[in-house]
Amino acid sequence: MAEEIQEAVQIIRTAYDGIDIAMKIGGGALEQAKKTLDFLLAVLEHEKTMGKTDMKKLLVKGGDLQVFQFGARDLGKVRRMAKKYGILYSVVPDRNRKNGTREIIFHTEAVPRVNMMVQRIKSGRIMTVDDHLKGTEGKDAGPGQAAAAVPGQDRLDITIAKNLVAEENEQAVRTRIPGTWGENARYLWIDRKNITDIHSGRT
Repeated sequence: MAEEIQEAVQIIRTAYDGIDIAMKIGGGALEQAKKTLDFLLAVLEHEKTMGKTDMKKLLVKGGDLQVFQFGARDLGKVRRMAKKYGILYSVVPDRNRKNGTREIIFHTEAVPRVNMMVQRIKSGRIMTVDDHLKGTEGKDAGPGQAAAAVPGQDRLDITIAKNLVAEENEQAVRTRIPGTWGENARYLWIDRKNITDIHSGRT
């Protein structure tokens, strides 16, 4: 019982523009939690001045948030790919223009799709909000929290509507190749580990 009491977490709770933000913290982490909260509120305030609500939607959704950091020159490309992959995100205000990087915040559930973006632009990394605020290199991040593209391993991402799926099993999905039909229909087996559902599972 004593151990359970020692491991009990506190909750920092605040309200902003009609949403309730709650953060669980353990012993000794109060200062970092306050920094994270201040950071999220700053992003919310920045978006509010621009008439945007993406960060608000992320917080309402609940759960963990991650940060994707990439070269500033790739911001336009990242925006386009995020739209293509159906990723809800918020662009972090550029506080340090000299470092040549930009960041977006996204929900942890989108990590596989953001990893696809990393592979496409061949740079960038995923980190926790805490790591972003600490300014670490993310070398000790756990699985799913850091990623980097492997040079020379380019790939082509394609989007296929679910209505093209002809057959599937536990290992793979057989889909009709877009643009082929009838007697000329062609099919392709895709390994499930290379598939990510987007657009609420419709694609």
